Amino acid sequence: MPARAATLLALAALALAAVALTFALAASRGDPAPPPAAPPPADSTDSGDASALDRRLTALERQLAALDRYVRGLGTASSADDPDRVAAPPPAADAPDTAARLAAVEATVAAMRSELSALGPMPETLTGIVKALADKNLQGYGVTAEQRQRRRELWRKFLELAPDDPGAVDVFTKLFNDYLGSDSRQSLALLDEWETKLQLPAHDAAMLRANGLLQSGQSDAAREIYAAMRDDGRNSEAERVAAHFWHAHSWKRQGRYDEARREFEILIARYAGREPEPAIASLVRGARAQIEEMDRWAKQAAEQKR
Repeated sequence: MPARAATLLALAALALAAVALTFALAASRGDPAPPPAAPPPADSTDSGDASALDRRLTALERQLAALDRYVRGLGTASSADDPDRVAAPPPAADAPDTAARLAAVEATVAAMRSELSALGPMPETLTGIVKALADKNLQGYGVTAEQRQRRRELWRKFLELAPDDPGAVDVFTKLFNDYLGSDSRQSLALLDEWETKLQLPAHDAAMLRANGLLQSGQSDAAREIYAAMRDDGRNSEAERVAAHFWHAHSWKRQGRYDEARREFEILIARYAGREPEPAIASLVRGARAQIEEMDRWAKQAAEQKR
């Protein structure tokens, strides 16, 4: 089965599980019984069988349609043999292929997740998206998984509707960084998808790619990009210093502390007795902090050996 299909089916199963919990709470209050739960995804033995995938999609579409009607208060029919209770509408005539059906399943799951999380419907206009992103409940780090997913969907929708907007690069950077800590490979995939569409400045794209590689454990590849950026005279001084800092940090991420210390010390010495611009001064302070942290680690390691 294509990786995207497997991912969507897994996502749908999680969404259905969340809905099932809602149904259980409803049952405890004496509300009408929900439609039967969807079966778990099939084993990987049929992963290459297109007909098996088609059958699973059909079953999932039926379950999603039934659960969607129930959530919206339309799943309370008393007749057990009501065909509308479990039947799903056929795929659109102009989009019967598997990719279109997967997209429809994804949209249905997203809508149900939003409704269950009281996030409301997904806005379809740029104005609505900007207004939704201004909601303080979607900002910062202390958000629920549903709120984080909604925020990502809003950012992506913004990019799809307005890739030429002056704020599109900033929106993309937020989306990239939001994935970076938990799924750096997804960040890199987003960069591959949007770098050309958004016409990202070469420096910005290179820095994002290096950061994604570093976060995914590819320190050597990241360090090559940082070195090129550090030595590129077309970049501003602040940009070159930032690349120098992260070049040093990549050594630290690999546990090669001698190399990291040497690079950080070169950066610090370059600005000794000088008053650089704020962005550079912040990086110099950061370099000192990195050395202090490595010194603490070395001291702790020595004490543990005693």
